[in-house]
Amino acid sequence: MYTFKIIEYSGDETIKIKCFSNNIYCGHILFEKIIYMDEYFLSEEEREEIGYEIMDYFFPDDNCIYIKFFEVDINFQNLGIGNLLMNKFFEYFNNQKEINSIFINACPYLTSTINNKIPLNILVKFYKKFGFQELLNQETNILMAYKNKKR
Repeated sequence: MYTFKIIEYSGDETIKIKCFSNNIYCGHILFEKIIYMDEYFLSEEEREEIGYEIMDYFFPDDNCIYIKFFEVDINFQNLGIGNLLMNKFFEYFNNQKEINSIFINACPYLTSTINNKIPLNILVKFYKKFGFQELLNQETNILMAYKNKKR
């Protein structure tokens, strides 16, 4: 049986969702509500390479959630914990009526503190399963976004 703990850090818009199995840590997802995305993540060159039309589609008002870190402990990998964490994250996201988009930098080096890095193609496939789309392939990482089309 898995349980989740949502931690909202005071003073900023950072939230962590932790997953536990019988009180043993399994993994977490750390994200931040961004009110003004303006050059927070992307340089002007990156915005230009992605295309302003695409940027306007995903981030019309510059509000989004930025997934900063996503980890599943090596002892709990391949058990569906990543799916459970993403589903719990989307429950949270769907309650944020003022935010329509999610941004993530799919990068093997940002996925784990353990020496077990997940290959980039596997990360991208995982995020696409949840509706994320590729914005910009930068060889060692891929910038991706999700837009809630229901809002």
